[in-house]
This record gives sequence, C-alpha cells and structure tokens, in this order.
Amino acid sequence: MRPLVTSNTSFLSLMHELDYLGTCKVLFERIIVPRAIYEEILGSQREELIRAVEELMAEGFIEVAQVSNHALVAVLRERLSVGESEAIALG
Repeated sequence: MRPLVTSNTSFLSLMHELDYLGTCKVLFERIIVPRAIYEEILGSQREELIRAVEELMAEGFIEVAQVSNHALVAVLRERLSVGESEAIALG
C-alpha cells in the first residue's frame, strides 16, 4: 500500500522542476495539501506548475484539504510560514 503524503510548496515545486511530479503517483497514493499551500502555488505565477498541480487535482491525485487544528497552526506560525504551519498541522 502506498502512503498518503502531506506536502508544502517546496516539494511540489521541486518535483515539478525535476519533471517528477507525475511520477509521484507511483510512490504515493495521494498528495494532500492545505488550502494555504494551494493558494501559494496559485500566487506563484508559475503557469506550468499551476497547470501541473491542477491536472493532478482533476485526476484526484492532489487533494486540497482544510486544516482543523487551528491552535497548532497558531503555535507553529510563531516560527513558520502559514503554508508550512498548515502542512504540518494537516499531517
């Protein structure tokens, strides 16, 4: 059984740049990203990355999820970005 993965922008960006983002389907069952990470990607203005992520979302491989542990996000935000904080809390 392949694992579920919670990801931040850096991982998705790097896998895309190396042309391995689609290959992740072999390793992982699904990649779950918090809303803040999805918004970071959309705001990046990197059209190829945005298109690749949205294609994988349409396939159901990348899923955007809401974080429920807002207290943990608040504590993590003291040292990390909102995207990183939400990715950790979601994981």
